[in-house]
Amino acid sequence: MAERAEPFEPFIAFYREQGLPRPRMERMAPADVPQPYHRLLVHEQAMTPTLEDFCGQRLALRVLSSREEASVLRRQVVLSGARDGHPVELGAIFIELACFDAPARERLREGLTPLGTLLREFDVAFSCQPTAYFRVEADSLVRTALALEAGVPPLFGRCNRILTPGGGVLADVVEVLAPVRAARDAHVLRAG
Repeated sequence: MAERAEPFEPFIAFYREQGLPRPRMERMAPADVPQPYHRLLVHEQAMTPTLEDFCGQRLALRVLSSREEASVLRRQVVLSGARDGHPVELGAIFIELACFDAPARERLREGLTPLGTLLREFDVAFSCQPTAYFRVEADSLVRTALALEAGVPPLFGRCNRILTPGGGVLADVVEVLAPVRAARDAHVLRAG
């Protein structure tokens, strides 16, 4: 996968393809990302296990859009709690299929299991290299994907590059988190 000048490309590509204006996004320094989002985003770990630990449950994958071009699988997805069904993340990802063996490629194409879970299941060695942190306006596309009502405050996310041990690119990901519940069970990400 070629070096991307724009770390937001996986995310904004879906807007371009649907003829929608790009949402208002603002880059942030890692230190400026507020808690608990800082803890969830500012690290060099895969997002799926990080969110599973935070939510106390496995995550399920729902593919909103998927297309394969050359050896790149381009997907827009929502990760939700497998037990409670609450959306916790909107993701846009470009996956380099050539970096995976045939069984893993087939599972990726099926679109039933989060990438982070498949990396763990297939014992794929990787590292994460966050390239940007941001806040984003919850426009209609984001609100629909995360089942949010109008008027929610800006959301937080990161751009992440997943690398092979040799520095090859496994995937480029843009991850937008749902709001964190402010109630007594504040450890749970929630919709609306």
